[in-house]
Amino acid sequence: MRGPLPASHTDLGHDDADVKRTGSFLLTIAVGVSRIELAVHYTSDVIGGFALAGVWLAAAATLWAARDLSKLRGGGARVTIDTQTR
Repeated sequence: MRGPLPASHTDLGHDDADVKRTGSFLLTIAVGVSRIELAVHYTSDVIGGFALAGVWLAAAATLWAARDLSKLRGGGARVTIDTQTR
């Protein structure tokens, strides 16, 4: 991302998506910490919520990557798992 000025020192090398991702992450952590500090949730509940969100994110990222890989391979090929023993 380049700034409005033509000078090269304005190029921070940050992508808009990186800034949004970092901001979302920091906001999420801040909300979790504030819930603990305000004593409206137990610490274990907040940590459990973060853990559940991490599992959800990992599953979504895995499915997204598999979808992209499928597109690169031609899109129509289905992946099958052979469950019969040989």
